[in-house]
Amino acid sequence: MIIEPNSPRPSTPVNPTLQSPVPRGEPFPLPRPKAPPAPRPSPIENLDRLFLYRRGQLSWDQVAGFRGGARRQGHQLILWSFMAMLIDSLILLSMSCFFLVAFAFIVHSPFGEVFRTFLKMGTLKVFVSVFLASAWMYLLTMRVFFGFSIGEWACDLRLGQPTERMKAFYPLRVFIRSTLIVGTGLLPLPLLSLLTGVDLSGKLSGVKLMSLR
Repeated sequence: MIIEPNSPRPSTPVNPTLQSPVPRGEPFPLPRPKAPPAPRPSPIENLDRLFLYRRGQLSWDQVAGFRGGARRQGHQLILWSFMAMLIDSLILLSMSCFFLVAFAFIVHSPFGEVFRTFLKMGTLKVFVSVFLASAWMYLLTMRVFFGFSIGEWACDLRLGQPTERMKAFYPLRVFIRSTLIVGTGLLPLPLLSLLTGVDLSGKLSGVKLMSLR
C-alpha cells in the first residue's frame, strides 16, 4: 500500500491503561471508631439504688435476728412496726366505714339503723371475718408488688432486702408471713416479738422487716 505524502496518517488506538490517571479530590476523613457503650446496671443494682438510705448506704445484716439497719433495731423496730400496723388498721377501718355509709345510701336507710344492725352478734362476726380477710388481701397485695404497705412506707419500713424482692420465692414468703399474722389475730405474734425482741414472723416465714433509717 502506497501512502501519499500529504494524506493523513491513520490514528493508532491508545491503550487506556497508558492514559494519565484522573486527578482525585481531597480525601474524606475516615470515620473514627465509636466508643463501646457503657454497661447498663442490672435491675437488682437499680433496686439497690432505689432503696438507699436517705442519709447514706444501706447496711443490711444477714446474721442478726431482728436487725433493720444502722439505727432502729430490736424493740425499737418492733414498736415502729406496731405504728405501721396501726396506720394500716385505720386505713382499712376508714374504708369499711366508707362502704358502710355507701351501703346505707344505696338501701335508703339511716346510717344509725344500719350500724346497729351490724353491731348484732351474728353480723359482727361476719364483719370481723370480712375485715380480717380484707387485711390479709391488702397486706399480701401491697407487700408482693411494692415491698411495703402504706403504714410501713410511712414509717420507713420495708419487707425483705431489695435483692430478695427480685427472686421467685419472695411472694411465697410474703404469703406465709401475712397468713401467720392475720391467722393468729393480728396481735399475738407482734406482741411476742415485742417481748422477745425477735421478729418471730420473719423467722417463721424467712422474710424479715427492715428499716431505712
